[in-house]
Order: sequence, then structure tokens, then C-alpha cells
Amino acid sequence: MTIRSECGHVSQFLSRYCTDGQLATITIRQIDEAIAHKGSQDHCKRASIKFYADSLRAFFRYAETQGRCRSGLAAAIMAPCVYQDELLSTGPSWEVVQQLMASTTGNCPVNIRDRAILMLFVVYGLRSEEVQRLQLEDLDWKREVINIVRPKSRRTQQYPLTPTVGEAILRYLKEVRLHHPSRHVFLTLHAPYNPLSRSSLWKAVCDRLRPL
Repeated sequence: MTIRSECGHVSQFLSRYCTDGQLATITIRQIDEAIAHKGSQDHCKRASIKFYADSLRAFFRYAETQGRCRSGLAAAIMAPCVYQDELLSTGPSWEVVQQLMASTTGNCPVNIRDRAILMLFVVYGLRSEEVQRLQLEDLDWKREVINIVRPKSRRTQQYPLTPTVGEAILRYLKEVRLHHPSRHVFLTLHAPYNPLSRSSLWKAVCDRLRPL
């Protein structure tokens, strides 16, 4: 996917500024103009503009080694700065989180299940895929730890199973979740009782956030 994206950036640039196929005529002014165009005309965000500039830099660095373009072009390409964590989305305020948790009180099965799910999001900051893939054996009740399999690295990380989270999950397991061959912790509330999908997890959150 990265290769396709970078090739697409280079092809787009060449179609605009190198119609004669001669890289030797390309100037840094044209490259700067192309990068500026991504923001002013294409309305791209800084992260996308940086990716575009990095793609051009890699291409012209290679072109220089082949003697196909002017020397120093790659080093002169400037990309906007994208600072660490600036692209992370802003979460709801703590007041909204408290209201969200308050909406799961009571003895309704869906509230009991969703409370356990939301506790995992709120306390541990888990991703939807990590909650969706949670297995019964990932809950070590004797040692009071919870094992989370990270989706990218596939590594398992252990966290203390806090009393509030443990109580919420245990109540769900005892009062709501039926005995079922599936090892997934969270299942649908109606037959055929399949594991919850990631979209279902997000719907559970969004449906409760909407009235707040």
C-alpha cells in the first residue's frame, strides 16, 4: 500500500511538471510549488503533505544516483513538521465519560454487557479490536491480571485486573453471557450468540454518546 501511494504521488507530480519526460529540467521551485499546491488547492492536511514531500524526496534521491536530475534536489525538498501524537484524536471529557458510564447502570442485560466493555475502554484505553478479540482465558482471576494481545505486534501484555473492571466483567459473565462454545468474552445478546464485531462495539459506544 505504501509503495502504491508513493508511486501515485510521483506519477501525479510528473504528470504536472515533467510532461516532456526530462527530469534534468526539474527545479526545486517546481517541487516547492507542487508541495504548496497540495495544501492550497488539494486541501490536504499537513500529515498528507509531508507524506507527499517525503515521496518526492525519495524519488529524486534515487534519480540523483542515476544521474537523471540535478544534484541537490532531494536535500532541498522541505516538508511540513508533524509532531509526535498530534494526530491522535481528542477523546471525550471526563464529565462526558462519567455520563457515559452512568448510562449503563441498572439490571438490563445490554447495560451490564456494555458497562464491562466501556470499563475496558475507559480504564485501559484499549482499541476496539483488542476488546473484540478478548478471550475467556485472557482473564486470570487467580492472579488478578488481564492479558491483552496487541493487534500489530501480536505480543501479549499483562495488566492488573482492577476491582471495578473485574466486577463489571464478572457480573456480565454470570448474569448475561450464556454458556457458549465460543471463547470470546463478549457475545451478542440474541441467537445465534456470535462474538461481537468491532462495528458492534463502536455502535454500543456511539449510541450512548449521541444523547449526551
